Amino acid sequence: MVKGLPEERTIALAHYMVDSGATVRQAAARFGVSKSTVHKDITTRLKRQNAVLYAEVQAVLLRNKSERHIRGGNATRDKYREEARKRETAASCASHTQNKTGRPEGKPVPQI
Repeated sequence: MVKGLPEERTIALAHYMVDSGATVRQAAARFGVSKSTVHKDITTRLKRQNAVLYAEVQAVLLRNKSERHIRGGNATRDKYREEARKRETAASCASHTQNKTGRPEGKPVPQI
């Protein structure tokens, strides 16, 4: 992207964030720079370069900040759903590979 020129990168980042509503992390990934660089560009540099665009970006940042607890909750829910799906898949596979004793393959029969 526009990694080397801070002035151009700042404007490009700002337009991207306003157009897409992207978070700082998403913008950083899209432009191949760090979150710190994005934050510096859209708070310090942009304020000096373009006050109107700066105000638009600040509105996006405030909206993203107010919604972050929802994104975090969704990410946690998705994480545990994926773990449950993996456990169900593993249990299903284990039940299909039982030997004549009814025990899963590879499990030793307890000695009494």
